[in-house]
Amino acid sequence: MVPSNMVGRIIGKKGCAIQDLELLTRAEIDVPKDVKANEKNEVVVRIKGHFFATQSAQRQIRFMLYTAKAMMQYNQRGGMQGGEGREGRDGRDGRDGRDGRGDGRDRGPREMGREMGRQMNGSRD
Repeated sequence: MVPSNMVGRIIGKKGCAIQDLELLTRAEIDVPKDVKANEKNEVVVRIKGHFFATQSAQRQIRFMLYTAKAMMQYNQRGGMQGGEGREGRDGRDGRDGRDGRGDGRDRGPREMGREMGRQMNGSRD
């Protein structure tokens, strides 16, 4: 199940993202074009193939969804907006390592995505 507002990210422009996923994982991924979302606003994505291919495709899709969500959260909390260059809305350039949490680390969407990937894979840094 995939949130209906994220289906476009899985498919990608002209189907490029889904084709790349299929080549990478060797799984067949089917996203219905004209199916309406259920009451939870989710759409069923079917994944076919051998066990490891389907598991890999599921992980990749979860990672795509997580990074998209992280990017939205980053932008909502005042991350760099388009056209602002290095300097965000608050006038800081982000290089001072402060993000308001007091731990000295400024996590952008890429770092949040990497962190989530490490958590999913069970590795520690």
